[in-house]
Amino acid sequence: MRQCFWLRCAALPIGLFLVSANARAWHTEEQHLLDNTAYTLPRGKAQLGLGAIRWGALGPLTLGTTTWPWIALFPNGHVKWNVFSYKPISFGLQAGVIRANVRNITNIIGGMNDLERALLWIVPLESHLSWRIGPKPTLSIGATYTYINVVGQYKADAFQGVAGTDNLQLTGSFEWRFNRVTALVVQGRYQVFQRATAQANSTTNPDGYTTLDVTAAGGSGDIELKTYFSIVPSVAFSWEKFNLRLGVGYGNMNVSPINMMIPIRTPIPEFDLFWIL
Repeated sequence: MRQCFWLRCAALPIGLFLVSANARAWHTEEQHLLDNTAYTLPRGKAQLGLGAIRWGALGPLTLGTTTWPWIALFPNGHVKWNVFSYKPISFGLQAGVIRANVRNITNIIGGMNDLERALLWIVPLESHLSWRIGPKPTLSIGATYTYINVVGQYKADAFQGVAGTDNLQLTGSFEWRFNRVTALVVQGRYQVFQRATAQANSTTNPDGYTTLDVTAAGGSGDIELKTYFSIVPSVAFSWEKFNLRLGVGYGNMNVSPINMMIPIRTPIPEFDLFWIL
């Protein structure tokens, strides 16, 4: 039974590739992969997928939202701006915001059940430079700074006295187009540092009869240097409207768009499908 399952998984991309032989491809000069690159959607185009929903609003501007946080009722959105695109170089900026009510995940994430009424405000800021080296290879490098703050009441030891954690990550993406349908993509990520901040209201109970409400502000300045990284190769299939991406890598998995890297290194699956309309 297990062998049949893996044979079916292996046959899926091969079958889709054969079916696509007569399909119009979307690996073109106008259509690019968006994740960890400087590129945006063409004006008037929309992307509907498992990972994200995006809309090419005004020329170089793309508006979007990441889909999975909505499962936990986390409103989120981002805007991406292709600042300039002078072939073969493109430069883009992206800013987002996520509002997370911790009550919605206290039963999922262990060790955080002491949180009472807390909101996480997460603001990721990204910059990417993409270089179309030739018809087949494209190289992109970037940096992502994520600001995380907790507002509300929580017990002081819930975050070990820390209200949030900022971090800076470097990203890289290399794409090689074998043909109009199939492309190999290798993405890497390295966390430069994470820094604890202290901006929140906390509630402590020094004894059984006293409750203290404390308002803290300012940054602790404690910078932690931890070797968190990931390398994930994948294959991207693009047809007239349907796109599929499959791969597996290794390292510290990054939870996007929150941009928190899991401390444990594991195999990292890559799976996404979306439509361009």
